[in-house]
Amino acid sequence: MSIAQNRRGFLWLGTSDGLYRYDGYSLKPYRHEHGNPNSLSDDTVLAVYRDRDGILWVGTEFGGLDRLDPVADIFTTTAMTPPIVGA
Repeated sequence: MSIAQNRRGFLWLGTSDGLYRYDGYSLKPYRHEHGNPNSLSDDTVLAVYRDRDGILWVGTEFGGLDRLDPVADIFTTTAMTPPIVGA
């Protein structure tokens, strides 16, 4: 569904079955792990984006927006809430 490349040359593939990192030789899967707040927030990845600071952002269908910490290899989730109508 989405693809991005980071500064180290890894390709990040967003799919309906999680996020995958391709290093030129193999795929490493990242998926939601129930009870683990540092895992991907949802397995359906709609968007993958690398910002100008090199941070990888992952937009999921139901989990919100995730930020990958490349050193710790964990995700931080920013829950997305719908706007309040009439506010």
